[in-house]
Amino acid sequence: MVHAMDANSDGMISRSELAALLHNIGAEHQLTDTDLDDIMNELGEQGSDSKKREIHIEHVEDLILGRGH
Repeated sequence: MVHAMDANSDGMISRSELAALLHNIGAEHQLTDTDLDDIMNELGEQGSDSKKREIHIEHVEDLILGRGH
């Protein structure tokens, strides 16, 4: 499922990809735009577009599977 959320297969999860996942599982109203921004700011790092933060797909897998960093 984690790899399915990486729509452009770049190994990184963008804010829009995270938002799409939430929409697809019916949870788009569970987080506000501010919540999404906070998640990306805390977990993400500068992506290829220096204006955006992205999360490594491996980090997302670790979070889902409960593996610590």
